[in-house]
Amino acid sequence: MEESYYKKYEPIDGKWYIKELLGEGSYGKVFRIEREDISGKKSAALKAITIPQSKTEISTMRESLCDEQSVKEYYKDIAGKLLNEFNLMAKLKENSNIVSYEDHNIEPHEDGIGYDILIRMELLTPLSEYFENGIDEKDVIRLGIDICKALEICQQYEIVHRDIKPENIFVSQSGSFKLGDFGVAKTMKSIETVMTKAGTYKYMAPELYKGEKSGASVDIYSLGMVMYQLLNYNREPFLPTPPERFTFEQKENALMQRMKGDSLPKSYQASETLSEVILKACSFNPDERYKSPLEMYDALNLIQDKEKHIIEDIANSYDNYNLIENDEFDKNEETVGLFDIKKESVQQSEEKIINKTEKTQSIIDIYKEFWTGYFDFKGCISRINYWKIVLINFIILNIVNILSDILPVLNILLFIMCLAILIPNIALTTCRLHDVGKSGHWQWLYLTLFGNIAIFVFLCQKSQTNNKYRNKGAE
Repeated sequence: MEESYYKKYEPIDGKWYIKELLGEGSYGKVFRIEREDISGKKSAALKAITIPQSKTEISTMRESLCDEQSVKEYYKDIAGKLLNEFNLMAKLKENSNIVSYEDHNIEPHEDGIGYDILIRMELLTPLSEYFENGIDEKDVIRLGIDICKALEICQQYEIVHRDIKPENIFVSQSGSFKLGDFGVAKTMKSIETVMTKAGTYKYMAPELYKGEKSGASVDIYSLGMVMYQLLNYNREPFLPTPPERFTFEQKENALMQRMKGDSLPKSYQASETLSEVILKACSFNPDERYKSPLEMYDALNLIQDKEKHIIEDIANSYDNYNLIENDEFDKNEETVGLFDIKKESVQQSEEKIINKTEKTQSIIDIYKEFWTGYFDFKGCISRINYWKIVLINFIILNIVNILSDILPVLNILLFIMCLAILIPNIALTTCRLHDVGKSGHWQWLYLTLFGNIAIFVFLCQKSQTNNKYRNKGAE
């Protein structure tokens, strides 16, 4: 159905208006709707489902069921099954990791055959849109943790989702991941007796695919498979990696390999620790998977906690290293009372450095020294002078960038400027690291996962008036 078709119900609930189409699937469409009150404009999502979806479908059903009343009862039964989703979502509404269901309307068709069902939900960002600029392992871990929390609530209500896939995962404005679309969800009791293949093959547990008895672990498997593919160039196990293409036959063979229990290779982009969690969740044997969403949550949370402490451990290691270095340096100093007095040559060296870094300078003078005085990778620069130069470069580059939108020829100038400040910036950062007692070689940390954070912490530290770099003025 076109957007204009559903506009006949405006204002929906007396206040909401359809603004744009957000997406559509096999069952219906999702629109952004808007209302305005004294507090301003508010937005929400509207899931619109029409059954049957075409007159052709009605004709086919008439031929099959023969009498008009049977056709009406058939679509009434379908509508009743779809309403199960609303009931489930209403139960789960209070969970912050499940899409918030707000309200619904059921509008019967004028001819008595079929219904228009309008479901109002919170407005969220689709997962594909959230990850369109690239996928970070940390985000995938957060996704796993959040969906585990959602599944834990589902388990309390004996609900099995059975169709966990990226299309059914959304992101809130606060950055939390939410599970939605319970349209094919069944209770565990139902699953024990009803053997169906509801779901999406790409993420489906083998036992569900085969129509065997299944339980809540099918959702753990699907979540693991979502995480697996997000960190596997969005490809299923056993398929070649990009840029190599694959055929339909390869895709079918990959599915069969998974369904018959071949050992899954680790995701190409996942760390070793995270791979262990994912592969356990995706175990062919349900008994070898995590026993509950809470157990998987604990495993993922442990990885997240370890990553949070990495920077602290790195910083502590560097501090300990510097203590050792400074102890070696102190052996060459003369001590009077509580004060360390350096030899004359050291004093002269430090005076030179201080004149360069600590004295009050104009911004112009500081910036001149950026181009003339920091190419030798020696000496130190104070914290305030360092950040002044960083700020000046930031402002200049952004001005040129803005102007390049008006005059594209300036893009060449922008490129030249970025290239020109590359070496001076490395030298400048080296001098700043010297000023806090660290070697410029620590800049190699930029090549590691959390290195930029560690370097930023160092650059924000206070100057150390007594360190080997002030003494030597070099690496």
